[in-house]
Amino acid sequence: MSEVELARARLRWRARRGLLENDLILTRFLDQYEEQLSDEDV
Repeated sequence: MSEVELARARLRWRARRGLLENDLILTRFLDQYEEQLSDEDV
């Protein structure tokens, strides 16, 4: 796994906050926009 892939995986993990509603919102955001985020954004 490259550093960028690892950073993206960490971002996805950190987006989880334990509240289902927040998990759903942030996961959907990442599903839709993850590829558009620059390496610097991640």
